[in-house]
Amino acid sequence: MRRFANAEIILGFFLGLFVTLLFVGVNLYQADHCAEERQQSQAGPGKNPSPEQKVAHPHSEDDEREEEITSYAKAHPGVCGIAGFPRMTVGYLDHHEGFFVGLFTMALFGATFFLWRSTEKLWKAGEDQRVLSEKIAIDQSINTRESLRIASEAAHASLQASQTAAAQLAQDRDAIIVRERAYFAFQQFGTIHGFEDNILKWWLFDVQWRNSGNRPPRAMVGCTSYCLFPEMIEPEFSFPDLPVDPQIPRSGKIFVAPQTSIRGAMIRVPVSDMIAIAEGRKYLMIWGWVEYDDGFEDTPRRRSEFAAIVTMLGKATEANAAHANIRMHPRHNGTDDECTNPIVTARGGADLQPV
Repeated sequence: MRRFANAEIILGFFLGLFVTLLFVGVNLYQADHCAEERQQSQAGPGKNPSPEQKVAHPHSEDDEREEEITSYAKAHPGVCGIAGFPRMTVGYLDHHEGFFVGLFTMALFGATFFLWRSTEKLWKAGEDQRVLSEKIAIDQSINTRESLRIASEAAHASLQASQTAAAQLAQDRDAIIVRERAYFAFQQFGTIHGFEDNILKWWLFDVQWRNSGNRPPRAMVGCTSYCLFPEMIEPEFSFPDLPVDPQIPRSGKIFVAPQTSIRGAMIRVPVSDMIAIAEGRKYLMIWGWVEYDDGFEDTPRRRSEFAAIVTMLGKATEANAAHANIRMHPRHNGTDDECTNPIVTARGGADLQPV
C-alpha cells in the first residue's frame, strides 16, 4: 500500500500553492496598473508634474514603488483583462525578480533534496535487494547441497537395496537350481555271468548311474573305459578314454528321468583274465564319466566321474564260488568342480566335440 504523505503529494501541493499565489499576484499587479492607467487618462496631459515639481516635491518610497510598478507597463503597454494577462505575468515576474529568483532557488534546492532522497531510497532498495538476493542464493546453495546429499544418500540406499535384492535373487535362484537341477552320479556296479554251453566264459560288469535331481539331464553323453594292469596304477594316472568292446557303444546320448537309475556301458571280461585277477597277477580298473546340462539356462555344463578297482575272491571259473570285490579309487571320483579331468563336451552335447 502506498503512503499518503509521500514526496509526490507534497511536491504537488506546493506546486499548486505556488501557481495559485502567482495567479493572485499577477491579478493584483494587473489591477494596479489598470487603475494607474485610468487615473492618468482622467487627469490628462497637464496633470503630469513638471521636473521642477519633482525636484520640489521628491518622491517617497511608495511613489518610487509605484513608478517601478508602472515602468514595465509604460514600456510595454498592455491590455487590461484576460487578453493582457500573459504580458502582465511577465511584468509581474520582472518587477519581483529577486523574489522569484530566491523562490526558484529554494524550489531547486527542494527538488534536489527530493531527488537525493529518492535516489538514496532507490540505492538502499537496490542494496537491500542485493543483500536479499545474496542471502537467497546462499540459502538456495545450501538447500541444493542438502538436496544433493539427500538424493545421493537415497541413490546409495537404492543401489544397496537393489544389490541386496539382486544378491537375494541370485541366492534364491541358486537354491532353486540346487534343489531342482538334474544331479547325475555313479551309483554302483552290477555283476552278470556269461555262460556258453553251460560253461562260464565271461564276467560282465554294468555301470549304474542315478539321477537324484528333480529334472532330467539334457544332452547327456558319457564314456566308460577299462584296462587290465600288471600292477597297481601310478598316482599320476590320467584316466584316458580307451576303446572297449566294439559291440558295446563307447559313448552316446542318454536320457534319465528324475529320481531314477540307468545302466550304462557293460564291461565284458574273459574268465582267463578273471583268473589272473584272482591270483593277483593282474588288476582290473574300470573308470568313466558323464557330462550333461542340468535343465536350467545359463548354468555351466555338468560332469560326474567314477573309477573303481576290481579284485576277485574265490574261483573265477565257478559263478557260485567267486565274488568280485569293487573298491573305489581315491581319484577320479566326484561331481562338477570335484572332477579330476576337465569337461570335454560343449553345452548341448552337439557331436560330442571337445570344449
